[in-house]
Amino acid sequence: MIKIYVKQAWQMMKQQKLFSTIYIIGTALAVCFTLAVVYSVYIRVAGFYPDYDKANTYKMLPIQVTMADGKKSMVYRLSHQTVNDWFRSLKDVEGVTALYQTYESKFVKLPEGKGDYSIYSKFTDPDFFKVCSFTFVEGAPFTEEDFRSGIRNIVITDMLAKRIFGTDRGLVGKELNISFEDYRICGVVKAPSTASSFGFAHVYFPYTSEPGYNALDENMPISGSLTVYLVMKNKAQRDAVWEQLQARIREFNQANQGIMQLELNQRPMSNSQTTLHYMYYQDEQYSKFNLWEVVRYYIYLMFLLLIVPAINLSGMISSRMEDRLPEMGVMKSFGASKSRLLGQVLWENLLLTFIGGLLGLLFLWGGLVIAKNWIFSLFYLWGIDIRPSAEIPFEVPSEVMFSPLLLIAVLLICVAVNVLSALIPAWYALRKPIVYSINQKD
Repeated sequence: MIKIYVKQAWQMMKQQKLFSTIYIIGTALAVCFTLAVVYSVYIRVAGFYPDYDKANTYKMLPIQVTMADGKKSMVYRLSHQTVNDWFRSLKDVEGVTALYQTYESKFVKLPEGKGDYSIYSKFTDPDFFKVCSFTFVEGAPFTEEDFRSGIRNIVITDMLAKRIFGTDRGLVGKELNISFEDYRICGVVKAPSTASSFGFAHVYFPYTSEPGYNALDENMPISGSLTVYLVMKNKAQRDAVWEQLQARIREFNQANQGIMQLELNQRPMSNSQTTLHYMYYQDEQYSKFNLWEVVRYYIYLMFLLLIVPAINLSGMISSRMEDRLPEMGVMKSFGASKSRLLGQVLWENLLLTFIGGLLGLLFLWGGLVIAKNWIFSLFYLWGIDIRPSAEIPFEVPSEVMFSPLLLIAVLLICVAVNVLSALIPAWYALRKPIVYSINQKD
């Protein structure tokens, strides 16, 4: 039966070319704009090279500190000593890494006197290359011994290597001058997409090579410049780690009675969750995060993007149904039920909707290739995203662009457009009496 509906819809599409063209283009634009919102969310929460395990990589959240005088504050980043004492010895974790926060910009000299090139730097530890699954073109990460000794061994991307040396091969052991300091290249990795804010950089430094990485605040010894990330695969691991962290908090509080007391109010959140939180709330008060509230917001947003074109398409379908009333009246006189006729209309319009949906997907893919910097500048989030530019263009990973989940999203959007635009006018037309329908053209 469905095959018959599709054949009939194809014939009607060829007969009513203007209607079909307007319907398909209207659907394509609705799908394109809605998918742009879906992509802007998905590209920030999905796992792809090198951060494949984003949903299982958890960020350590702020710790509340209460001083002896009752004053309270929040510690957002931790000291090197605290990271070593509290986190590197944790059990029941797949991986632990720490990123050092610095606001100092670094640059390298371009060959042939072409000037300076500002680079994105990431200061981390050897375990970062276990948390993120980098593909090494050659060489290897800096070792634990290098890290502890503060030796200036670095990992660079093949993109930077080609820009500086003209090749990404044979560079292990070579020196690279960065901001007037000499570093030794120990490895070259395939460059991540700028969409991976957690994994992207031009150069990966051991943070122990930076002056002041282990500086301590006498008044707040746990505070520093490090953000800790934990890889935990399941709830049992998360529960076990939480108990260990609470035990360390209790030990600290016992040793510092009358000085300060710590409180860990919230469990670590995954990178996907913290990103969703920041996208919606625009702050780091993670305790108020409500997943359903965020999801509901984006459902409402997509509904608004779909309802306006659906109303316009609904008016066109209503006019078309008036022309088809005699046909429907004849079919009802031969015993066709309203539900069967309604199903026929919906299937016929679904063909047009699918064509429009595929065209909308092609529109979006074309935009992501031709105007990707402009598109993602519209959705740029300060503090999370890497701002696209001519020097650092925004690259959409193939895992995201051709993700099966997004193709399913196209299917669902098409079904939603079809139901919103065709259901009401078709149902209204099919309620008309048989005699009225047959004699409509008289």
